[in-house]
Amino acid sequence: MGRRARVGIAGALLVAGAALWVQLPIHNRTAIPMDEGHLAAAASRLLEGEVLYRDVHTGIAPGIYYGTALLFRLAGPDLLVTRFAQTAVNVVVALLLWALALRVVRAHWAALAPALYLLVLAVAFPVLSMLNYSSVALLLGLASLLLLLLHGERGSVVSGVALGTLLAATALTKQNYGALCLVVAGITLAWNRPRAEGSRSLARLATPVVLSGAFVALLCSGYFAWRGAFFDLVDSTLLSIGGAQLESFDNPIPPLVGEHPRDDGRFIFLYTPPTLFNHILHGGQLFGRPVTHFVRELAIRVSYGLPLLALAAAPLVLWLTRRRARPEAQREARAIALFAALFFLGIFPSAIWSHLAFVAAPAFLALVIACDRLESLRPPRGGSRFAAPAGALLLSVAAVAASARTASTAKTWFPQPLDLPRARLFVTPNFEKLYHGALRFIDGCAPPGAAIFVAPDLPILYFLADRVNPTPYDLTIPGNVDEDVIVDRLEADRTHCVVYNPRMYPEFPPFAELFPRLERYLQTRYDRAEVIAGEGSEWHGLVRKEAGPER
Repeated sequence: MGRRARVGIAGALLVAGAALWVQLPIHNRTAIPMDEGHLAAAASRLLEGEVLYRDVHTGIAPGIYYGTALLFRLAGPDLLVTRFAQTAVNVVVALLLWALALRVVRAHWAALAPALYLLVLAVAFPVLSMLNYSSVALLLGLASLLLLLLHGERGSVVSGVALGTLLAATALTKQNYGALCLVVAGITLAWNRPRAEGSRSLARLATPVVLSGAFVALLCSGYFAWRGAFFDLVDSTLLSIGGAQLESFDNPIPPLVGEHPRDDGRFIFLYTPPTLFNHILHGGQLFGRPVTHFVRELAIRVSYGLPLLALAAAPLVLWLTRRRARPEAQREARAIALFAALFFLGIFPSAIWSHLAFVAAPAFLALVIACDRLESLRPPRGGSRFAAPAGALLLSVAAVAASARTASTAKTWFPQPLDLPRARLFVTPNFEKLYHGALRFIDGCAPPGAAIFVAPDLPILYFLADRVNPTPYDLTIPGNVDEDVIVDRLEADRTHCVVYNPRMYPEFPPFAELFPRLERYLQTRYDRAEVIAGEGSEWHGLVRKEAGPER
């Protein structure tokens, strides 16, 4: 075994161990009612025989839903199962960053890429602690990038088939990530011809990729056509989602130089790094000092500015050092820099911090390429030759240490065991009271197997209560939501119980503005039977009136 292989294996073990160390304090903390609840509730419906898009509304590609349903079938319906799955996803992402970086830069700089990702794991908590389509698509995208480099090196049918399958899997997990990866693959294959004899033709290089990817796409289309949902699939994931995203999530990158608003709660919620927002929310101090407006502004500027700076610097540095690197490493570095730049576009149309967490990881690859190439511009002599490696390793260690410290702090915000059969997690005292109060209300007015309705952003209750949603919609994913269908289904089913959250998710307009007919229907046909009180917030338990027409 060569020295580089030994370094790669030793580094992989360290990266995996560090990733687990950072995640252990936070992997089972908090339960997200909206995103996490939507995925768990949808997967449960698939296990009951319902079909995505036809019976369950979403605009997201099907991979994550059927994958989660499989997890529940194998390990049982528990949010802790998906948390363990996300922990594994994060470990593999960190390992992929290490493997990709090690192909094109020296080991001391390669270590910085996964170390920075671990820092993001902690800073972005709980965004990267719950299983979701973006993190799985990130993993598949990075894996397809690694296979793209291998296919460019070998040009074999096997590597081409594997690459095409992974690209299709990425697109079937998150559409825009998959499309961006396809563009990168096309440009790279045309740009970097394989060195293997007999594989120089672009057509021969691309054919197994295209055919295998098309085969996977046809299998998916055939399944939904067989279940009578093909046109629903096309409409939801291709035709409707684009306009809905632009309408509901049009959030640009925050000013990197200009002033940030002080009292705009929506801006603070969307753009502040999540752990810093939790410090503000829970009244904590950051390194012993209160979180000021200046600190919050600085955190936003740095967290957005560093990836953008790396993306801007990488092409320039690649060009300046084009004659100093090995030709193979230079070609692969070009591909990685291209991937990082295009993948970053996946942050749009909603460039909020929780979306930045997913697209920043490839930008770290561009950053380490830039650092490595800058070091090579003037090779150091004597004792100074150890300065850059020592500095890079020190940065990596500091990033991992800061991750562990931040994760340990985040653990204290969610001390209360939820202790539910489907959610062995820890939450705040507020949510412990809200969840248990809502489940007591549901158990009292809807027997097992009966339908309930939850509005507007609490789909986790369907999963926790193990109750049916009589409508296709959980009001979490925007786009093509038909209020008439919701009202008609609730009326036809004579759904007795509704749990209503009067405080709408901060990113959206008020509930009455988004769904005026449904709001009127709930006010007309239901009475408030109970106020489910937490600590500082409340939900309403509504029960159907015995008689009276809808008005």
